[in-house]
Amino acid sequence: MSADDQAATYARHEEFSKALEARGHKITGGAELTRAAARIIATKGVDGLRLREVTDEADVGFGSFYNYFSSKEELVE
Repeated sequence: MSADDQAATYARHEEFSKALEARGHKITGGAELTRAAARIIATKGVDGLRLREVTDEADVGFGSFYNYFSSKEELVE
């Protein structure tokens, strides 16, 4: 998947997440990590994605990342 395709996929996910939140659904840590990754990929691309930045942006502890994803690669799939 190209970087543009990944950015478009994350943008769609971001819209879906916002719609869920608007309906009163709580977004979990995994979804917050995905949303943070989407924002970073949109500005820096996949190559610019750093896990520490993702966890900081999502307000999730760095070690907690691995409760949701096994690797950076799994996050961006």
